[in-house]
Amino acid sequence: MAWKQRVQVHVSGKLYNCLIPSRCYKSKAEWQKLRPMILERLRSRAKDYPVRNMVPVANDVLKARGEVVDGVSTLIKFIPVKACKFCSEVYVGEEGHQIRTCCGYRRGAKKQLHRWINGGFEHILVPVDAYHLRTMFQDVIKHDERFDYERIPAVLELCDQAGASISSAHDNHSMSSNGLNHSHSHSHSGDGLSLIIEQCNQTVADISKTLHNFSSKESSHDLHHSNGSSSVKSFGDLVGLPEELQSIAQRTLDAWERMRLGIKKLMLVYPVKVCKYCGEVHVGPSGHKVRLCGLFRHEPWRGGHFWKKADLDDLVPPQVVWHRRPQDPCVLLDNGRSFYGHAPAVVELCAQGGATVPTKYFCMMKNNGLVPR
Repeated sequence: MAWKQRVQVHVSGKLYNCLIPSRCYKSKAEWQKLRPMILERLRSRAKDYPVRNMVPVANDVLKARGEVVDGVSTLIKFIPVKACKFCSEVYVGEEGHQIRTCCGYRRGAKKQLHRWINGGFEHILVPVDAYHLRTMFQDVIKHDERFDYERIPAVLELCDQAGASISSAHDNHSMSSNGLNHSHSHSHSGDGLSLIIEQCNQTVADISKTLHNFSSKESSHDLHHSNGSSSVKSFGDLVGLPEELQSIAQRTLDAWERMRLGIKKLMLVYPVKVCKYCGEVHVGPSGHKVRLCGLFRHEPWRGGHFWKKADLDDLVPPQVVWHRRPQDPCVLLDNGRSFYGHAPAVVELCAQGGATVPTKYFCMMKNNGLVPR
């Protein structure tokens, strides 16, 4: 019986192929002749880049980034920033909040109170680095070549591929004298950088003198070292805030918005990749092959990244923090967490410095929301 079934299946298959014509997907093209043409097309695509119309956008992004770096490095000298010791939570204010959202790796139980320490520049502007390519359409970086390429901020790499000159880009992260250096940044010093640093230091000195004169009239304590019992809780509560600090905060916020808008335009033309699991960013048409993916449960991949198209927040993380409204208590409590608002760290820092916040953040900040019970 078994052989009869086999014969029936064979005959039915032959009849099916005869009655219903099958599609032939075989191409008549000679791929041996087309292969050199395809490779030549891939090599010649570099002639289309950089796009001329995007070069001014890249230069504006580079300039705006320098203004943001200078502004944030100045504002954090007068507006306190707190960071949790066990997790990535950041708070802009004199005292950290009491909201139970700590999920640090050293905590036995989750949702605990944060342990606050003094924050710095890298807590406001999260460093995102990428490999600096020699050419945009070069060969893919292999794992053994990972030390042959320099790592620079991803925004600088994007501007460099867009045609901007980053040789004289001022990066205040590496200024150890101001305590703003971190291990992920690379300085691009030049003659213009020393002039900018000198101007920035002069501005800081002028603001310090103005703040000292202002604080001597309001209180016997200096604003930099005011404690929790003082009537002044944040710079946003000051009515007679010095105009110099307000001007710096407003220019920093405007530069932040201009930088994000310019990066969004550049990402429409130049490809940027991000790892789906670890957040590694690569600026280029294809991701690298460096096996440094930090997600250990995907070890069968041998540490290779899983690349996808990057978003604006992957390149410039907003670092969302809690926002204290005028109707909120001086210290944010856990029972009112559903009433409090949020804001990006740069926006919150500039808002406490006296800058006018754009209306698109009002819904996020809940300025007209209800008062916590």
